[in-house]
This record gives sequence, C-alpha cells and structure tokens, in this order.
Amino acid sequence: MLNETGLAELMRLEGEDFVRTAYRLILHREADAEGLSSHLRAMEQGVSKEQFALSLRVSPEGMLAGEAISGFRTKNIAATTLLQYNGEAFVTAIWLAMLGRTPDPGELAENLSTLVKGTSREVVLASVAASSEAKAHGTVMTGLKPKLLRRKVINGLRHIPGMNRLLNVLRQPLALPGKVWRRFRNLSLFRRTRTAIGNLLHINRLYMRVQALENDQTVRDLREEVATLRSRLQLKELLEENNAPRTNVAYKKFEDEMRGSREEIMERLTCYEGVVRQVRETLGENLFALDLGCGRGEWLELMQTRYKIKALGVDSDPSMLKECEEKGLLTIRADLLTYLRNCQSASVDIITLFQVAEHLPFNVLSDTLTECCRVLRNGGALIVETPNPENMIVGACNFYMDPTHITKLPPPLLRVFVEGAGFENAEIMRLHPYQAIHVNKEDNNNDALRELSDFFNHEADYAVIAFRNG
Repeated sequence: MLNETGLAELMRLEGEDFVRTAYRLILHREADAEGLSSHLRAMEQGVSKEQFALSLRVSPEGMLAGEAISGFRTKNIAATTLLQYNGEAFVTAIWLAMLGRTPDPGELAENLSTLVKGTSREVVLASVAASSEAKAHGTVMTGLKPKLLRRKVINGLRHIPGMNRLLNVLRQPLALPGKVWRRFRNLSLFRRTRTAIGNLLHINRLYMRVQALENDQTVRDLREEVATLRSRLQLKELLEENNAPRTNVAYKKFEDEMRGSREEIMERLTCYEGVVRQVRETLGENLFALDLGCGRGEWLELMQTRYKIKALGVDSDPSMLKECEEKGLLTIRADLLTYLRNCQSASVDIITLFQVAEHLPFNVLSDTLTECCRVLRNGGALIVETPNPENMIVGACNFYMDPTHITKLPPPLLRVFVEGAGFENAEIMRLHPYQAIHVNKEDNNNDALRELSDFFNHEADYAVIAFRNG
C-alpha cells in the first residue's frame, strides 16, 4: 500500500526521477522510454505531479495493478478532470482527489450501483465533495458552483409578480426585537421552509413559461418533429433489441459447439507466438495486453500461463465473463470502444480482437482500430482475426452459423482499414486450411477444376497483424 510517507517521498522528487518512481510505486513496473518522454513533456506543459499520479492510478493498467493509496493530497482539482473517467476509474478518481484515499470494496460497489441505476456522475461527484470527509480533507473542487446556482434561482424568483413582497416579508424581522429575530432566522426549520417556498415558486414560474409557449407555432412544430424523431428512435431500438445476441446459457452453449473446445482454440492461438516474441524483444519482458471481446478467455489463459504476460479481457457478455472469472482471469464488463476511449495513450503493448471484427458495423470497427493505434505503445502489436470470406463455404454458409455476425471482411479490405487507422505495413496471415474439394494429381492438370477448387479450399480464417511505429 502506498501510504502518506511514501507519497511524500514521491512528491519530493522531480522530473525523470519522479516519473520513474511513480511507475514503480503505482504500476509496479519500470517506465518505458516512450511513456517516460510523453509524461515529461506533459509535465513541462503544466501537468502537476498530483494530476500525473492520479491519471496513472486510474489508467487501465493502474486499475489492473490496483495499488491502494492513502494520504493523497492535491490543493484543488477541476470537476472536468474527474468527469473524464467512467465506471470504476471514475469512483477511484473521486476518492483519491476529494478524500485522499482509494475506496474500499463496499464504497466502490455502492457507488458503481448508484451509477448503473442512472444517477449522473455530476450528482455523485457533488455528493462526495459535500461530505464531511471531503471537507476535512481540504481539496477545493472547481467547476461545480452551488452558491452561484442558488443566487440565480433567487434572482429568477424576483421576476414573479408579488415575489419581491413575499421575499421581503421573509427577510423582515416581523416587528420582533433584533436579537430574537436573528435567532429565529437561524433556525434550520425556518431556513428549510424558506428554501422550499422558493423552490415551489421557481417551479411555478417555469410552468407558467411553458404554458405561455403552448400557443407558439414554432414550439408546436418542434414538438411534432421531436415526436417523429422519438418514434424513429424507438423503432431503431426495437430493431436493435430484436437483432441483438441473446447472451444466455443457450446462446453460450451454441457458441461453445460452433467455436470448438477450449483446448482446441488455445492450440490454434499458439500461431501468434512469433508476434508475442517480437513485441517482447522490442519492449522487454514486462508487457501489458488487452484482449477485446475476450469471450471464454482462451487467449487470456494462454498469455497468463504460457507467455507470463499481464493481460486484461474486455467483454459485454456476463456469461462469458463468469467463465473467465471462474478460471481466475482478469476481465472487465464494458463496451470495447467505450473502454478504449477511456484508455491512456501509449499504455498497452498488445491488443487482440479474435473473431470480433465481424460483429461490428464498419464505422464502429474503424473507430475501434483508430483507438487501438492511439492506445498502443511504439513497437506494440495489433492482431485482428476474423472469418475468411474468400472461402465460398465460409462466406456463403458458415459465416451465418453465428446469428450475431453482421460484416464480412475480405482480407485486403481489413488490411486497408488497419492501415487507415494509422498502422503501417500490415500483414495478412491466412489460417486453418479448409479442404472441401480434394484435387488429385490428375485433376491438377485441369485448370478449370483447380481454379474452382481454390474457391472452396481457401483458409477458413485469417488475421491482419500490424505493429505501431511512430
């Protein structure tokens, strides 16, 4: 655990010594050259040591390391700095900035549950900032201004006919002696009553404004347009719901049967050992990997047991994540593109998408690949594996055996997508030969038969492999 003494020693350091020590204390590894230079550059441009330590702790790798911190101090922090995070990272960032410590499991679970139920992050942030513990800690948060909001409400009330008179009555001593009036005015019941009356009158004022707009033609036109758009949105959501995969036990059983056994898939994935070796030769032994759409976790298990690499799986299917959890694999339930957008730049060494691209619309796939390029370190690798529609049986039949497949991607097209996202010299690796039509020696002389057989004997899958350089 990183306590007050350790933090004080860390904050006394400067420049490169500070960044390297922060990496060791928070991420439990040495800083790589690219991360070191980018962080030093950011600090030269005004990022404080406290902001850097906070961002390091709530980065994907920092959340995975899970270093407990107490005694964290920062004089002030902008609400926008905290609101850039989501989920567990958001709660952890609040606790560190406003309370000076990481949340315990109960606090974390309670606040995540509050967010899931629909409470806005601003409300959660404001409630923590208003707590006695936050006030005792002393960090000043800018960007949320309740006093200014209250002043605006009071000024708004004065525009209601007769409101000035009522406010003046509430403020007058009612002919009571000054000392008695001051005591009465400070009673909490009186203050709450006055606030409640003000709120009700403000609501009434807003209601009267809405009523006044009822006969406005522009408002009526806008209301009709909103109703039309709402209908279209409801139809779109209904279609998406009907076409969405059913992530229940029956669907998982179906995928288990169609995908193959866990042992079989792990054996297939060993074909990428050369990619792992190349990244390790470039970036060293201490690597961090993201498996997007991790499913049952075959690649995560292979990384953990065979390659000794720290890896995190991201998936939205709870039944798949449960199986990973039972095997002791590190996972998080999230939409993969949303998760990537919350990742720190140049923070991951290997990103994999096995049998995922075919589930994504073109625009989502394009954005995902762009984010992968941003999140990877220089020298890091991207592996995207997908069914090969060059094979006629795969393209015309087997592709549709999974009802959640939506996009067929010929190898040259996916390579263009990957290189368009910022990667250079992407390579295509064709996998899993498919011998549908046997061609004997005599048939080899028949050009038409040989050409026809090629359409059915293409490899069933392929992968595009690319490294980030620059």
